Formats: sequence, C-alpha cells, structure tokens
Amino acid sequence: MHRLRLFSIVILGLLVFAGGCSTGSASSSSSKPTAASVLTAAGDRWAATDTAHFKLTVEGDAFIDSAQSIKLLSAEGVLKRPDAVNADARIDIQITQANISLIAIGDKTWMTNFISGKWEVAPADFSYNPAVVFDEKNGIKPILANLQSAALGKDDSVGGRDTRVITGTVDQNAVSQVTSGSIQGDVISVTLWVDAGTNDLLRVSLKEPEGARKNPVAWTLDLSKQGEAVDIQPPPTS
Repeated sequence: MHRLRLFSIVILGLLVFAGGCSTGSASSSSSKPTAASVLTAAGDRWAATDTAHFKLTVEGDAFIDSAQSIKLLSAEGVLKRPDAVNADARIDIQITQANISLIAIGDKTWMTNFISGKWEVAPADFSYNPAVVFDEKNGIKPILANLQSAALGKDDSVGGRDTRVITGTVDQNAVSQVTSGSIQGDVISVTLWVDAGTNDLLRVSLKEPEGARKNPVAWTLDLSKQGEAVDIQPPPTS
C-alpha cells in the first residue's frame, strides 16, 4: 500500500514537472520577436524620437538637383523634429568635389556657397533635406509601415549595440522624398537595424534593384544619439 502511494506521488510529480516545462516552452516561443512586432516597436519608438545624429553614405549616381549636376556623396549632422537639420555634406559637382554646410528649418533652406563658403539661400531645385526623415507622410515612418515581404534576418550589431535585422521591399514612391528622388526602380530593397533593447532605429539601407541603371544608388543612413539636446538656428549671415 505504501509502495502504491509512493508510486502515485512520483507519477504526479513527473506530470507537474512536464506540464511546467511545456508551459515554459510555449511562453518562450510566444515571446520571440517577429518581423511585424519589431517593425511596430521601431515605428512607435521613432514616433517618440525628437532628435538624432545621422551619418549618410551614398553609392552610385545620386543626383539631388533637377539638372542632375550635383551628386550627393555623404552627409552628417543633427536632426530635430519636426523639420530642422544642421549638416555637412560632400558633393560632386562634375568638375570637382566640394564640402558644403546645410541648415534647414521648416520651408527655409540655407547652404554654403561652393566657392566662397558663405551662407546663402539654397537654390530652388536643390532638393536634399535630411529633416524629411521625420515627416509623417514622406519620411521613415511610411517605410516602416509599408514594408513588403518583411522578414527577420540574422541578428547583428551597430556601434556595439545588439540589433534585430529586418529585410523587405518598398516601391519607389515610399523613398522618393527621403532620398531626394535619387533612387529609381519599381522595387527598392530595404534593410533595417533595430536596437534589440530600446527599439531605436540605428541603420537604414536602401538599394536600387540590380540593372536599374549603370551606377545604381545605395543609401546607408546611420542614426545615433537619439533624444539628445539639439539646437538648430538659422545661419548668422541670413
């Protein structure tokens, strides 16, 4: 009788243990991120981000004026929501390369003259304005919201921070404003690096489809120092 009771207790204990393991496994599985959950979290975090430092590198023929005489090579600066930026950029103006400074606040944009270095109002057809990344309709938000065939890639790190990697595609219209109309092609490849802990968007890669043109454009935008204090004022000579 005692043996039977002991046997029953052991069996009951094993069943409870097995049930606990099963529950734990299900809980662990349900907590794993998905492409959709990472995109949602990144979108919410981006909407709450008021400032950021950015660094942009560009490959290919990324022209940022209607005459296609100014090619953007790189840029770096600070951004402030909703529509302000202070940045330095490297451009190719056919006969040579030059460094310029750029300040944009709302619908006003100033840049330094290629030759004199003095501040002046930017030409009307100069379309590059990094502050557009904060725009609700034409910035990063619609890229996150409209990413097609979104999938989780292999985890990576950016600047020493662990990230979730999301890949997918968008149509050209979704990135037209962000890239100043310099990216072409029906299907633009997108890769996003999202901080695994904070959900900060740390890197955005946009690439034209192969064969779109002789020198296809690829943009890599690195974002850091989100939320740090930023003061952007018009240039002193304006």
